[in-house]
Amino acid sequence: SALIASTGLAGAAADLQAAEATPDRDMALAAVRFLAGIEGAYQARWRIGATSGVLPVPVLNTDLPPNPDPQPMAPDFLNALAADLGAAMQATRDTLPDGDAALVLRLTDLWVDVDGNGSRDPAEDLPALLGLPVPEGVTPEIRFDASDAHWLRAYTHLIGAMTDLTLAFDPEPALARRMALSD
Repeated sequence: SALIASTGLAGAAADLQAAEATPDRDMALAAVRFLAGIEGAYQARWRIGATSGVLPVPVLNTDLPPNPDPQPMAPDFLNALAADLGAAMQATRDTLPDGDAALVLRLTDLWVDVDGNGSRDPAEDLPALLGLPVPEGVTPEIRFDASDAHWLRAYTHLIGAMTDLTLAFDPEPALARRMALSD
């Protein structure tokens, strides 16, 4: 939790990867890989200015801070987002321990670098992004154990199925035609 607060998800992943492998370390690393996958999807959306929650599905339903200078969307945007997110979900599953493990995360430590600038902005606090109220002066903690690892494994399969479905329909040609018509 403190690693995420101080170094962000990339720094936390590097520190955890360098640590001795234990079930608790693997649980923490899996959580960081999961959140990093979400962070990558948020960054991709932010880059093109897709900051409004557009669909009632995980990752696409979150309102993000506005981007004052968005880049144009490429026709392969959805394919790349789906492939990267699917790979992150697989990496999470590959890291989750099978046995007993524990992890404590303080909600106030969690943030995702939506704009990719490497620094924590108030709008990037995970509770704020997800609309979770955190009362002033309270530091809520979530304690994860082996049963939560099973839940996370299942949730990564759900998100992975959504990414597989996106890639199976291959929206790139349709987006390319639509963009050509707009020019």
